[in-house]
Amino acid sequence: MNLPRLNDQQSSVIWSARLHEPEWMPEMRALLKSKAAESGTAFGRWLLSESGISGISKAHVREFEAWLGTNHTLRNVLRSITQRIRDQIPGFPLARIAIAIKRAANPINPDVYTAECGFR
Repeated sequence: MNLPRLNDQQSSVIWSARLHEPEWMPEMRALLKSKAAESGTAFGRWLLSESGISGISKAHVREFEAWLGTNHTLRNVLRSITQRIRDQIPGFPLARIAIAIKRAANPINPDVYTAECGFR
């Protein structure tokens, strides 16, 4: 897929507010924009219309996802942004949905158990 730099109209479509979106969404979209600028990734620069990308791939999107780390909300905002792009460009790679899960605490307390001495 050969994608030139986004123009103002395309950028507006990607980053604009939608009807019935949560009240926290504009703040998170703005934060995602700042994270895209900080990331230095090719996909982040493309999202901000700072550069074009030739041959955008799932790897570009995954690199930016990885840079966002475990912030599930930001990663899900990225998913909505990539879905908006896919609505315009069929086959565009989507960001993965990030699901926050809770798990039980580790039953082994590292303060009580050490490899050298076993259980105390």
